[in-house]
Amino acid sequence: MKKDILNDISKWHNEFNDLNKRLEKSILSFENDIQNKNEKISSLQKQINDYKDQELFKDKFYEVSKQLEKEKERLKKLYHQFSKKEVECNNLKSEIEKWENWLESKKEIFGNMFSAAPVRNNKDNSNKS
Repeated sequence: MKKDILNDISKWHNEFNDLNKRLEKSILSFENDIQNKNEKISSLQKQINDYKDQELFKDKFYEVSKQLEKEKERLKKLYHQFSKKEVECNNLKSEIEKWENWLESKKEIFGNMFSAAPVRNNKDNSNKS
């Protein structure tokens, strides 16, 4: 049973690590998306500034402005998702650290328990029945 507990803890630890890796990849992807969107926004903002000076491009200015607003809204949503994932990732990291610390603090106890446990044979159990 104690071996099962250790296996469960190890399994949970691996699941947490896997989830943490996936979250880190998601965060990196979100960060790249944000950077790309920021670059795109900067580019669109520059276009807006150029078009403001030119009356001939008035229609284009409005179109790009609308795109910029859409991108800003999209970025807000993306950043909101990123923030949630970052909080979740930090919570999971904290939980993993707690489990690792707990497991490390109990390592000696578990080692003593498993090394001191008598080995039972199936023959002993069948004779007692």
